[in-house]
Amino acid sequence: MKRKFTFLASLLFIGNAFAQDDICIKYKSGVEQCFPIDEIDKIYMKPDAFIPSGQYLNHDYVDLGLPSGLLWATYDVGASGIKQMGSLYGWAEVETSETYNWEGLKYYERDNDSYRFLKYVTSDFYIPNPDYLTTLQPEDDAATSNWGEGWRIPTKEEWDELIEGCTWECVTTPSVMMSYCDDCEEIVSFGLVGTSKYNGLKIYFPKNISKFGNSFTIATKYWTSSVYEDNHFEAWLLYTEYGESSAEFNSYHDSRYLGCSIRPVTSKK
Repeated sequence: MKRKFTFLASLLFIGNAFAQDDICIKYKSGVEQCFPIDEIDKIYMKPDAFIPSGQYLNHDYVDLGLPSGLLWATYDVGASGIKQMGSLYGWAEVETSETYNWEGLKYYERDNDSYRFLKYVTSDFYIPNPDYLTTLQPEDDAATSNWGEGWRIPTKEEWDELIEGCTWECVTTPSVMMSYCDDCEEIVSFGLVGTSKYNGLKIYFPKNISKFGNSFTIATKYWTSSVYEDNHFEAWLLYTEYGESSAEFNSYHDSRYLGCSIRPVTSKK
C-alpha cells in the first residue's frame, strides 16, 4: 500500500515538474480518466472505489462475473456518473415526459369509455388480435434508444440474477439536488451497494425518485423489460425498501405510465 502511495505522489510531482495539464490514470480494462493538476488537492487510495471494468459506446460497465456474462452499466440513463440521478421513463417509452399518465403513453388508446394498449398485449379481451409480446423490442427500449444498439433494459430474470449474485448494503451518499421540483432542497440520501459474490466487484444504485402524474415520491424504482403477463397494463420493476441501516431490492409490477429509472446492460465488450 505504501508503494502505491509513493507511486501516485511521484506522478503528481512529475506532472508539476513538466508543467503537464492533467494527471491520467489508465485502468487495466483500458478505461482512462484524467484530472487537471491545479484542481488536485491530494491523492489517496480508497478501498471501496467503484472501478469500471470497461466501456462500450462511451458508457462504463462493470463485469460482476455473473453466470450469464451480462455486463451492467455503472450509472443510469440520463446520468453521467454513478451517484447522479438519471432520467425517468414510462415503460416502453424512449423519451422523458413532463407528466406521467396513461394519455402520455404512445401505445395507449382511449375512445370514450373504452381503453386499450396496442402493443405488448397479452389478452384478447381489449383487442381482437393481441401480439403477445412480453419483452421490450429495441425501438421501445430507452437504453437502446439513448445509448445505442447493444445496450438494453434488463429483463426481470436478469435483475433477479443480479440481486442473487451480490450481497447488498445501504450506504450514505453525499447530498443530491432534487431537480424535479422548484422548492426542493439538498437532501442526504442513501444508496444501495452490491458486491459480487463471484469476483468482489461493486455496483451502486443511488436513491432516486419515481413520478406519477405531476407528483413524485422518493423511492428507487427501475424498470425491467418484461411486461406483467397477467395484466399487460403493468410491467415488472425493481424497487428498493430502505430500513434504518439496510436496504434491499424487491420486484413487483405496476402501471406502465410510471416514471422510473433505467439501468442498462450489455453483452458487448
